Amino acid sequence: MRTCKKSGDTPGWLHANNRLEHITGVSPGFLHVLTGPNSLIDPAAWALLCLFVFSIPWEKSIQAPGVGTLSHLFGILAFAAGAIVAVRRGSIRPPNLAMGLAALWVLWSALTYLWSLDRQATLLRAITLAELLAMVWLIWDACRTPLRQTRLMQSYVWGAVAASASTFLRYFQGRQTYYLRYTAPGFDPNDFGLILALSIPLALYLALRARGWQRWCYRAAVLTVMSAVLLTASRTALIATFAAFAFALWTWREADRWQRISSALLLALLVSGMLHFAPAPKSVMALEAPWMLDFASQRGLRECAQPPPVRAWGNRVLYN
Repeated sequence: MRTCKKSGDTPGWLHANNRLEHITGVSPGFLHVLTGPNSLIDPAAWALLCLFVFSIPWEKSIQAPGVGTLSHLFGILAFAAGAIVAVRRGSIRPPNLAMGLAALWVLWSALTYLWSLDRQATLLRAITLAELLAMVWLIWDACRTPLRQTRLMQSYVWGAVAASASTFLRYFQGRQTYYLRYTAPGFDPNDFGLILALSIPLALYLALRARGWQRWCYRAAVLTVMSAVLLTASRTALIATFAAFAFALWTWREADRWQRISSALLLALLVSGMLHFAPAPKSVMALEAPWMLDFASQRGLRECAQPPPVRAWGNRVLYN
């Protein structure tokens, strides 16, 4: 049996153990379990990343004591596991231009703390942006193959379907987020609609690349998400949903006949749903609930009459 007499013969996982022990001070035995030759840390880190991405569309629906949301907890675990994998590997994927620009934006946001009038709010925003940058790095470092990229897109699409199902449940229960507007628990309708709309081009792409019955699963996912977007009654999300179908036009030549037919049919259903199933216009609201329309109008007039002056620029605009 060969023994490792030279430093160059030392296994890579042993070097990783030494680095992690030096950084964290954790016992070598525990690190051997994490990073040894038969370690499960690599598949565990990938599974945590997929679980984290799956939870993003419904991140505000489930709270985790001490860390905020369940999605935030998944993100922390995924980042920790991904960092261990990177140390074990001994290298990270070189950043691209987008990563560099994102890092500069986070740095600038942090520097605005020096002249911000609301330093606490600026600090919280900077921390949030840093967490988003860490998520981008984690995805960039882990998704090095087309298969992994596909798996992560699948995770987001099915997470959006799960969030849409939660919206349908609240709709059938009559639990409105705002008047005639429905979302998954914890969300603002506009934010939720945009999160869902982002999954539509991903699902169309997956349907284009998949084969057999899987194609129809992704098309059904698009129909499910579109229905939930209509229930949010968000004009911004509706515009984003229409924009998502630009992917179908972009890939029209590459697509086969069924992909073209299904994309056109889904777009037609979106237009029909907007015309027939979206919440009633203001004229009807005035007949059904005039007090709500009057309240909204008076509030809007007050806000327009007295626009708040801008006092300082930080990573957000701060008002008096």
